[in-house]
Amino acid sequence: MRKIFLPALAFVIAACAPTTRPISVPPDLERTLLERLEHSGGQFSSLEGIAKVRVVNPEKTVSATQVLLAEKPDKLRSEILSPFGTPMLLMATDGHELTVYVPSEARFYRGEASDANIRRLLRIPMRLDDLVDILLYDLPIFDYRQVRADVEDNRRFVLTLDGEGGSRQVIRFDRELQLAGARYIVEGDVLLEVDYQFNASPSGYPSRVSVQMPQQQSSVSVAFSEVENNTEIPPDRFRLTPPAGVDVTPIPDNR
Repeated sequence: MRKIFLPALAFVIAACAPTTRPISVPPDLERTLLERLEHSGGQFSSLEGIAKVRVVNPEKTVSATQVLLAEKPDKLRSEILSPFGTPMLLMATDGHELTVYVPSEARFYRGEASDANIRRLLRIPMRLDDLVDILLYDLPIFDYRQVRADVEDNRRFVLTLDGEGGSRQVIRFDRELQLAGARYIVEGDVLLEVDYQFNASPSGYPSRVSVQMPQQQSSVSVAFSEVENNTEIPPDRFRLTPPAGVDVTPIPDNR
């Protein structure tokens, strides 16, 4: 009886398993994906939120809850919170000046918002404007010569942009044509990979942003617990002021 029952049971389970509905392919897939890419990049100009930020590099792994503010093209503010919710470190840049305050040590730093200073402070080997764009669901797109659109595994759409010098951008969209991430490749090496994950938020903004840089053995993930988009952020939020009695130490710019 067992020899008869088990195959029959397997047949019943297979018959009851849900089937994936065929993906609906737009008539002009290349143009549709390019338009969706442009639309996604223009949706959000700013954000204010609270997120769990995890940064991994060859030196160390750091994970902390942060208050994040970002505004295009190159404004960023980060407040690293203690387990009790008080700021342990504040960093802000308006794209020109970089200011940092460490309350527990009463130390204040000011310097140029150069790529070198930003990388040294955030421990993320990226340009500031690229980081802000990625946080705001706007993928950096480099010059390209050829475009190809495909359907992958009946689950997603893929837009491939080929450029000079063996460069390639592989951009992913889910079956509903929502931008899901991208991979940047030069001569076969993956330089950068971006992944967006979503919850049921009606805004269409990602609940999680992940960036991997394999060549630098680095990654950063930002998982939002609260976020507001397209708010008007006062300019002074991106420039810290030293508290009374606290000296200002220049940040050396090691280019």
